[in-house]
Amino acid sequence: MNSPAVTTVLVVGSTGFLGHHAADRLAETGFQVVSTSRSGTQADFTCDLLDPETIEKVLDRARPDAILVTAGNSSVGSAWDDPDGTFQTNTTGTFNLLEAVRRKAPSARVTLVSSAAVYGPPESPEDLPFTEASPARPASPYGASKAAAEVLASQYIRGYGLNVAIARVFNQLGPGQSDVQAPAEFAREIALAEDRGDRQLDLKVGNPEAERDFTDVRDTARALDAIVAGSATGTFNICSGSGVRLEQIVSGLAAHTPVEIGVVRTPDRAHPADVSVVAGSAARLKEATGWQPEIPLWISLLDLLDDWRRRV
Repeated sequence: MNSPAVTTVLVVGSTGFLGHHAADRLAETGFQVVSTSRSGTQADFTCDLLDPETIEKVLDRARPDAILVTAGNSSVGSAWDDPDGTFQTNTTGTFNLLEAVRRKAPSARVTLVSSAAVYGPPESPEDLPFTEASPARPASPYGASKAAAEVLASQYIRGYGLNVAIARVFNQLGPGQSDVQAPAEFAREIALAEDRGDRQLDLKVGNPEAERDFTDVRDTARALDAIVAGSATGTFNICSGSGVRLEQIVSGLAAHTPVEIGVVRTPDRAHPADVSVVAGSAARLKEATGWQPEIPLWISLLDLLDDWRRRV
């Protein structure tokens, strides 16, 4: 176990879905966690990635040994609606963070949360599963913003000698998830139907056959903890290693409710460049840290649905 007296981790974006779970995990394993949020609410400090002064102030006061960056726009859908804002937050924000670290905490170990969206769609079945050596061919503004942030990180590693690890996170599941993500949207609709006493519910799905590589957010938090605690550098996929169709997510949620669930294909909910199949390999992370996912899909879905039942 890490001693809180000697290791301080600054979690940038600690009130977000992944950031909250990661901060809790780091505290459980013995780190002294310093939390931040854009507004400063429910956190130790205010840290806005678009305001370099707030970043430098936090670094001066917290003096972290390690920094975990989970802040940013994590929604592929909203990035299509606001590509400029997405690039500002995810790319310019990463530049501001790295520049502040270079000036104020150059010895701190930085872990940047990136995304599997940098890979884009596979050009052939042989491209799967994606590994860290797979080419970056993003097909969405969100993926492009994350790929650009990774290039910035590479420049700060080579140009200034910063210690940076990149965590490419695949699709997430679990309690606390926002309904801008499809599984949480489905869970919310089911919870509302139960609350109304409905007997039947049709869920709108853009492409029910689309496959995603889902990992429980609590498993992802363990992976981030392992990366922060370890000495390995470079890029790491965080994923389950297999694809799950969205229609399987729906049927998995349907197994935990008395409401009869149907699926309505709604093509206008899908974007033209949506990736139809995603699966990754986390072999490099397992080799470096021993991590592997532990929470089965059905538990993730049940916990997600129970969480939305409490919320509605």
